[in-house]
Amino acid sequence: MKKQISKFRLLKYSTVFLTIVLLMPASSDAQIIAGGGSMPTNYNNPDNKGSKDDDSYGVFKVGINLPMGTFSQQIPLFTAPTYPALTLLNNLNAPFKGTAGLGATKGFSFEYSQFISFGEVKLGSKLPGRVGIQLGYDFDYTPINWSAENWSNYHITVLTYPFYFSGFKIGPQFNINPIDNMGLCFYLTIDPYISVPGQEKASYYYNDPNGYTNTLDYSIRDSTLVQGNMNVSLGVNFYYKALFVGIEYNWMHTRYNGSATGSYEFSSSNSSTYGNLGGGWSEVLQCNMLKFTLGVRFGTGRR
Repeated sequence: MKKQISKFRLLKYSTVFLTIVLLMPASSDAQIIAGGGSMPTNYNNPDNKGSKDDDSYGVFKVGINLPMGTFSQQIPLFTAPTYPALTLLNNLNAPFKGTAGLGATKGFSFEYSQFISFGEVKLGSKLPGRVGIQLGYDFDYTPINWSAENWSNYHITVLTYPFYFSGFKIGPQFNINPIDNMGLCFYLTIDPYISVPGQEKASYYYNDPNGYTNTLDYSIRDSTLVQGNMNVSLGVNFYYKALFVGIEYNWMHTRYNGSATGSYEFSSSNSSTYGNLGGGWSEVLQCNMLKFTLGVRFGTGRR
């Protein structure tokens, strides 16, 4: 319990710190790079030089997330559908125990990031570059569908609920700037974030030829509901004036404190059998993703 409390305390403090940094105005005359802008009256640099728009800027981005590895893999039925209730139980548990794929499908993301340059460097004699830091906030939504099986063929209904990820990003970034307002950017970030793991609900109802009515209800969820994690991201961006595109790989994971609950009943005109189902476990699920982003860049530098 102490370890979990300290982990959330670290996330809380890092969240507050990064929020303050992100909301600090980098300049009093922020402007969209594609447009113009007048020089502020209080700007009195004798050389008439301030930081360029390549030195400091913010970006609003939307992205498409492609789940990778076991996170994206679908799984076949583990047992023949001769006993649908048993099939249901065997298959529902496995993906959330890390022993099978979750079948995560294409999702989306929203992100705001800011680059702050520490200084200009030269690549060769003429090609300028910049070394700095990237700060950002990211929100991701990823649905799951761990089996393409047509469950209705077996009188089964399965509902899945998505994974949500939300957190901050901070890390070094290196830009190559062939001309003003153009850059090729390479970065590595450490991402403290929270996850809301997906869950599942299923039901089985069938009147068999022998006169028995079979019902079963089952659900799986993370008993903690929200998990604190640390992620690593590696990416490449390209921008020209206001246009911004990027590709990023996220090494993501989440703790899953599984809680399975359910009930069953098999009844006929002469007898009835019923009971409860349940169990718990704790597992780390790998949730790696490849992300493609498109955004609008806002300059915060001075001319």
